[in-house]
Amino acid sequence: LEQPHVPFLETRDGGETWAAVDAPMAQLDWEVQVRGDRAWALASAGLYALDLGDASAEQLSADATAAAWGDDGLEAWVTDEGVYAASGARLGDAPVIAGALAQDPDDADHLVLAARDGEGLHESFDGGDSWSQVFTQGGEAFRSIDMAGSVGAVSGASGVAVSENTGSSWSWESIPLITGWDPPYDDFDAVCVNGDRVW
Repeated sequence: LEQPHVPFLETRDGGETWAAVDAPMAQLDWEVQVRGDRAWALASAGLYALDLGDASAEQLSADATAAAWGDDGLEAWVTDEGVYAASGARLGDAPVIAGALAQDPDDADHLVLAARDGEGLHESFDGGDSWSQVFTQGGEAFRSIDMAGSVGAVSGASGVAVSENTGSSWSWESIPLITGWDPPYDDFDAVCVNGDRVW
């Protein structure tokens, strides 16, 4: 089957007008990050780097499952087999099937990997060469992670794990079922840290 082109929509005037930026991908169903005229898309078809100026795309990995983002864009990505720097250099083995990956904004060698297979959170202080498990929550499948300063947060299907000390310890907050939807919503796919607030 031929993979369809899926357009990005971009605005350069605060959302008043939008224009399509074409990118050859099967499906954009995970995450997009934009820094200036560069963008990265983590989708079911893989991890792509895009030049928004000429609408070109390069596939960095066909099987990336998570990526870490910094001020300048892509910092690292993970597959079921390993962790890779933005340059494509292999950093080390992946200890679990990754649902999300974050890099400490103050220490590039400090990575936190959130498992989507119920194996908890794993931390590396050597850029991914070695890992240790730092938190589990009853087989919870983690989906999204974000770190800003000393605050980190990870979303699971039924709640959020929060760290206020750059990942040294984590606490779990269950989030109640959101009613008024049909069916009721209890599946949390994303988390964002802004200062000391978790969204």
